[in-house]
Amino acid sequence: MSGTAWLVLPTFNEAGNIEAIVAAAIAQLELCAEQGYRVLIVEDDEDSRFLVGHALECAGALVTSVASASSALDFIESHRDSPASTESFKAIAEKHITKQMDLQKNGRLDWFFNEWVYGTEIPRYGFKYTLQPDEGGKTKVHVELTQSEVDENFAMFVPIFADYGNGMVRLGQLGIVGNATRVVDFTLEHKPKKVALNAYKDVLER
Repeated sequence: MSGTAWLVLPTFNEAGNIEAIVAAAIAQLELCAEQGYRVLIVEDDEDSRFLVGHALECAGALVTSVASASSALDFIESHRDSPASTESFKAIAEKHITKQMDLQKNGRLDWFFNEWVYGTEIPRYGFKYTLQPDEGGKTKVHVELTQSEVDENFAMFVPIFADYGNGMVRLGQLGIVGNATRVVDFTLEHKPKKVALNAYKDVLER
């Protein structure tokens, strides 16, 4: 027996925290399906997409995640009468690839799938930072990100977070290729208590 059901989740502003969103997702999954149920997550926030997807996988669901409604609708329509595969999902993802994700500037996601689907390498990251006062009460941040134990073509966007006292806030992400160190300086409006790399383990690392 098969069918389609919608999991309607609160936004981050409505829920107040990601834990409430995850709890709502799991509760609805338990009501509408047994283990093995397939779930398509449509969420433009990368952290929310990762955390909700991980929770649903732990609950027994087979999860596919996309960042936009157009990608989701395309994926559903393309597989309405046929099973999905890794390559078919890759084709849909490449059809809706963003400029930021086009790391190789060729309109393809080979770099991502070769590393995280077909490959076995797991990077190790080193992270250092300093905070210095800047003009107008702002804070200058100096960051050094090191990636190691991978081959020369291994590329990744690694997220950086800041803690202002109410939990981690995502600042952005740094792209890095191969065994290398990247140095970046940027300015924040307020001084954080802490700056951290990959706080929610979006990226698998040693």
